[in-house]
Amino acid sequence: MSGGSVPNDRTQPIRGGRVIDIAAANDTLTGVALSTRAIYVGVSGDLKVDTVDGSTLTFVGLLDGSIVPVHARMVYKAGTTCDAMLALW
Repeated sequence: MSGGSVPNDRTQPIRGGRVIDIAAANDTLTGVALSTRAIYVGVSGDLKVDTVDGSTLTFVGLLDGSIVPVHARMVYKAGTTCDAMLALW
């Protein structure tokens, strides 16, 4: 790694991201470097994820523009009501 950086080093700014798409099915966040560092929620609602340690969490009542600092591996279609989400790493 250049400059001695470590993947998911929270002292560094966000390096990349992609749209989370749960229109048809769960999004397993393929293409994400190791795991997310955070998930941006553009439209309010609930967010259900699997974390890197295998826990399933539901964040209830997130507001528009929320940034949830979570190392997620999957975002569920069922149980997620928020929209316009971005996986950030």
